[in-house]
Amino acid sequence: MASTKEIKRKVGSVKNTQKITRAMKMVASAKLRRANYAVLKMRPYADAVEEIAGKLVSTCSFSDHPLLLLRDEKKAEIIVITSDKGLCGASNHNVLAAAEKMMIRKRKKGIDCKATIVGRVGIGYSNFHEWSVENRYSGILEKQIDFNDAATVSDAVINRYISGETDTVYLIFNKFISVLSQKVQEVRIVPIAELSKKNDNTQYIFEPEKEDLLNKLLPRVIYSQIYRSFLEASASEQAARMIAMDGATNNASEMIQKLTLDFNKARQAQITRELIEISSAIEALR
Repeated sequence: MASTKEIKRKVGSVKNTQKITRAMKMVASAKLRRANYAVLKMRPYADAVEEIAGKLVSTCSFSDHPLLLLRDEKKAEIIVITSDKGLCGASNHNVLAAAEKMMIRKRKKGIDCKATIVGRVGIGYSNFHEWSVENRYSGILEKQIDFNDAATVSDAVINRYISGETDTVYLIFNKFISVLSQKVQEVRIVPIAELSKKNDNTQYIFEPEKEDLLNKLLPRVIYSQIYRSFLEASASEQAARMIAMDGATNNASEMIQKLTLDFNKARQAQITRELIEISSAIEALR
């Protein structure tokens, strides 16, 4: 059994760790409230943009705009969204595992896969596993998420698709469902021809011309999808971190209780041993 001095040192160390995990839980909880509010505000806008685009696309043919053009899939790009920091449970692992599985599926079909990584955790993982990476972005989810960041990522993706460098673009991220539930989403964002499946027999009068509307609106669909995925991923990260830190704080409490019990046992054994030594000394003097 460890000495009482060593046990006291361990208890102090665990208590210090518990203070850190409790503080991190409180910080994650505050950030989660802001992130959840942003997600709830963004979802109606993203749905509305897709609905309007769907109605517009239903009147078009695939040849009306490059972003609607379906090609044989020979080159795919996967946008993988992870956090910039760890200590958020299996949140990043689930996203990276989903991306890895998608790459394996695509390569078995003879499709060349490249990745665009958002978040330092994903960047570190891709470097270690030697992924073929188009772009790396860090710090987007760490600060207040800006729509311009989504536009920057989107423009790079759109340019590669229009130039023929990629045939399809997928988005993999954690969707925020609740504090206790986050689900990995795999979404194809380019080409966006699936919007045309929304049947609409209404005859529209376009002002400005349909081509001008497509040029303005279709990139906005991709912007909103990527921006929404940033917000969803941020909220999922904070929820996962809050749960992880809550579990760590509870585990620290259990460890402190166990160490305190060990300390009491060790102290009792020490007192008993000292009493036996005193009694033995008294007997020896008689």
